[in-house]
Amino acid sequence: MSDSESEGEPGSDLVVAAQRGETEDVSQLFEQGVDPDAWKNKIGVTALWNAAWQGHADCVRLLTAARADANARTHDGSSTPLYMACQEGHSGCARLLLAAGAAVDAAVNESGLPPLRISAELGRVDCMELLLAAGARGNGLGDAGEVDTPLWFAAQGGHAACLALLLEAGAAVDRGSDCSPLAKACHMGHAEYARRLIRAGADVNHISLQGASPLLLATLITCSARAPGDPVASDFRGHPMHPLLVQMEADARQWPHEEKMDVLDALECVEALVVAGATTDPLDENVRRCFEVARPFAEPCASSDACVERG
Repeated sequence: MSDSESEGEPGSDLVVAAQRGETEDVSQLFEQGVDPDAWKNKIGVTALWNAAWQGHADCVRLLTAARADANARTHDGSSTPLYMACQEGHSGCARLLLAAGAAVDAAVNESGLPPLRISAELGRVDCMELLLAAGARGNGLGDAGEVDTPLWFAAQGGHAACLALLLEAGAAVDRGSDCSPLAKACHMGHAEYARRLIRAGADVNHISLQGASPLLLATLITCSARAPGDPVASDFRGHPMHPLLVQMEADARQWPHEEKMDVLDALECVEALVVAGATTDPLDENVRRCFEVARPFAEPCASSDACVERG
């Protein structure tokens, strides 16, 4: 929201002052008797929403002390002050809003998503700690049919610190819509996240609604990934995966793919899954060749001293 949209009257001046973090102006407007919730802009943004969005904790403190509505939604229901504070990673503002009565699991937007979900997706660890301590549901699903959990969205971004918090809160490791969190982590090449999920008991052979397993997705990415710049195999000599990496780098030059992912990350996902007992069925014939190349070098890692323990 631009400042010019709301300037010109006391209530709108409060919305602008909160957006700019001008605490003296906010205090003066309250002394003039301005109601903290008396004015919204054309999309329904309040002064408190603006302050939370911009991370102005002092303004949030003044507004909540004046009993501004901590659960005020925009006109389309797409966000609340707490949701915006978590989206932007303003944990100080989130703490103040929770203390003022902000609903920790208030669902917003068309999918009914809670603040914990956006925090997990964007890796806002400090906000997640506050939300979980305030009682947010670790498996917080949306209220409008959303079936992917915060753990799944943290897997998408590879946020391992968020994973640790969610597991401690009792999040289900295999819940997802089209695929499990482990499969999503492997699809995105987030090896560390995948290893942690495996240690937490994730099903390495979980099959998605489309028939994809974590190993299938990891193998696909391994074969189609492109090493940025010079090949990375030269930096991985001495590791059991080195010959496979050389082979995959050669294959990658012939397999176009939209994602420019580091081949090493994708290979580590394959390795972790094979060591944990992932089976090859069902694997699409188009990717079976890649897996057959990977298996001889991944399986020895279960007992080889040369294998590096990562994480």
